[in-house]
Amino acid sequence: MKKIMNGLLTVLSAGVLFLAMSCASTPSSSRMEPIIVDKVESQVGNIKVVTDPASEVVMLLLRLAGNPDAVYPAYGNSDFNVAVDTWFLKYKKHPSVKIVEKLSQKYSMMNFLMFTGIVNEDMTGLTKSFEELNGWSKNDIQTLLSAVNQFAYDTKFEKFYLLQRASYITMQNGVVDALRDGTVEKYISEVFLAGKPFKETLHVSELLAGKIFWYHLDFEEKGYDDKIFLSPYWSKEAAFSMMTNISLPVIHTYVSTLPEDYLLSFKLELNKMREKNGLEPLNDAQSKDALMGDISYFTNLFYLREIGEEEDFDVTIEKFENAYSEEMISDFVDAFDEYYEKPVESRNYEKDFFEYLAKVDLEMLKILAGR
Repeated sequence: MKKIMNGLLTVLSAGVLFLAMSCASTPSSSRMEPIIVDKVESQVGNIKVVTDPASEVVMLLLRLAGNPDAVYPAYGNSDFNVAVDTWFLKYKKHPSVKIVEKLSQKYSMMNFLMFTGIVNEDMTGLTKSFEELNGWSKNDIQTLLSAVNQFAYDTKFEKFYLLQRASYITMQNGVVDALRDGTVEKYISEVFLAGKPFKETLHVSELLAGKIFWYHLDFEEKGYDDKIFLSPYWSKEAAFSMMTNISLPVIHTYVSTLPEDYLLSFKLELNKMREKNGLEPLNDAQSKDALMGDISYFTNLFYLREIGEEEDFDVTIEKFENAYSEEMISDFVDAFDEYYEKPVESRNYEKDFFEYLAKVDLEMLKILAGR
């Protein structure tokens, strides 16, 4: 069992950048050609598993532009990566790559990935207002949209996608298999959302360089509707580890309610522990990411019991008891059981378990930092 600690990344002007687009072949920045791609996707309950063409194009542009979060493929010389290099390296000096390189000086990778959530199917327009994307200016959004469309058109991306269709299906198969019995979706809905629908889109691709990203644009009464950028090749046996990632947008909502003094104390104790182990200190955002990883892991740990993996659960609990104290861990398990025994619709994760878990997590960290 592995604990996934994620590096979640959140957070000029267009002007002459549009001039660069005019140097490329048609379509021009004012007239974009529809990019028609028969994308690979599956619907498993309320969770969509897809390799989204616009996301692939953005990741390709970031990779060619030298973005440090995209340039080191985790899958080495896989057939897919070889195909990517063969098809796209010759476009390294494409005007769209230069535009993305310049925009990367202003925007994080997460900003670019959030952009993919509002691009329409044929990459010619936006499905939502740019104001929903933190930090983007209107001109930069339009510049990036033109760059994405131009690059997809000039590189014949739709043909590349078609040729790699079998690879995309293989990348998604394990994720679909892990979700097929519905226990992951059911657990997240019932534990975190009092039974409200858990909606999510999982974009699965090797182009993520082995990293996992997510964003959350809005919350509606019908439930969460988030997009997770997930590495491929999961298996049903790894459903627990996968769930610690795909529940992060939900957990972020709760972590955002914590007071500043708590977050400061958590960062202080975390950096004490890191200093003792010869590690660099974390900033506010990184510390918050670590906290979300902890909350996800400790809450989803009980999923192992849900799917009949009591032995793994018991072994993990025993390790915690040895690391901290039997009383602390026993109280932690009892607190979750008391919460989980409530009728689903009357559960309040924030008040009934999350606030308690946050305190326990800080106490655990103080124990580790004090050794």
